[in-house]
Amino acid sequence: MSLHLGRAFAPIARDLDQTGMPTPRVEAADWQDHPTAESATLWSAGGSGMGIWVDTALPEAEQVAMLAEQV
Repeated sequence: MSLHLGRAFAPIARDLDQTGMPTPRVEAADWQDHPTAESATLWSAGGSGMGIWVDTALPEAEQVAMLAEQV
């Protein structure tokens, strides 16, 4: 997982774990073509997936919020 995406996902993964929700598998995927984007794909245990991304130009707290909305 890329640097910014990993940092932004860490508190979300902790929250999921603490509430007993399953933590999806994160797979690197360079699908977002925004110039300051880092992207990946989330995979559920059931096999469904969806793309997620963060804008690395935003402050770290805003990256976490942006990613949390997607998760």
